[in-house]
Amino acid sequence: MIKRIKAWLIFRDEKKIKLKHKYRILEDWGEPINYIGQPHSGFSESGLAPREIIQKWSIADLTFDPQIDRAYNNDEFKFITLFDTDYPQDLKNLYCPPMFLFYRGDLSICNNCVGIIGTRKVSNYGVRVVNNFVRELAFNNLTIVSGLSFGVDAEAHRATLKAEGKTIAILPGSLDKVYPDANRKLADQIAETGLVLSEYPPGQTVERWHFPERNRLISGISKAVIMVEGGVKSGALITARFALEQNKLLYAVPGDIYRDVASAPNTLISQGATPALSAKIILEDLGIDSKQEGSVPNLPVNNPIYNCLKESGEPIDMDTLIELTGQNFGELAANLLELEMSDIIRRIAGGRYTIIS
Repeated sequence: MIKRIKAWLIFRDEKKIKLKHKYRILEDWGEPINYIGQPHSGFSESGLAPREIIQKWSIADLTFDPQIDRAYNNDEFKFITLFDTDYPQDLKNLYCPPMFLFYRGDLSICNNCVGIIGTRKVSNYGVRVVNNFVRELAFNNLTIVSGLSFGVDAEAHRATLKAEGKTIAILPGSLDKVYPDANRKLADQIAETGLVLSEYPPGQTVERWHFPERNRLISGISKAVIMVEGGVKSGALITARFALEQNKLLYAVPGDIYRDVASAPNTLISQGATPALSAKIILEDLGIDSKQEGSVPNLPVNNPIYNCLKESGEPIDMDTLIELTGQNFGELAANLLELEMSDIIRRIAGGRYTIIS
């Protein structure tokens, strides 16, 4: 396995061969292990690789690689290529699909996916939308795909896990260098029942160009993509553009026109994206007859904490909640805990609270 992986890495990273020629080589000559690390008599006549590269490949060292070997002592890390039958079909259909993938988890969940994308600074409204949409989509056996970033991404993954659905996290770095590191535990939880996927070999650090590469795979593996929130320069717009180029269904959640976080989805709607007014719209467009949705918590409509959080555009800290509700610290803490235990609110970074239903 180590030799096979190393041959693929040498092949992919060769800069003196055009990308389109690399795919021709794969089509004509098969896996790199067939011609890297050993002579290959037919290569010289193909005209697809310079003579010096052919020579370099023939004597390449495919023996022990400490970085890869160390990673593959972890039995959870798996490797798959375009030549393997269980390579995800929706990715294989892309123009210049990833030549190989590293993964943890269950590859069989890649067939019916919906991507959920958006800002790292998600609002209360965005959290509610993600949780409500995910609950119904997951209940109808769709796999939720996102990028494990803060905000909308992490919310989509957590909401899916809470709904006992399947979710795929596509990383901008390697499996052993989860980005962001604060979501490492979340990645571990996803891998237990879902899938964590990466184009990058063990030890690969995150580079800025990895993010659009990752976004291309989020849309590529999905049948439909939903933009929840994002500003005018949101990176999620790159994913939306890829979705259009890949002929995927593209949806955007309408938002307050005076809030920057709604700029990206509102702009997409003005340019022709379908307004995501409910999960049922997505299900209908995918040809899924939704007869029932996931269980919805009983919402405490007369609860002052719930109402404050519902009316607020942003998460609220305890000091502000004390001021708004008139409750003392002990009373508020007990009531917050009760709402958390009922999966109605959640405590997030900075000691702030947001509703999730």
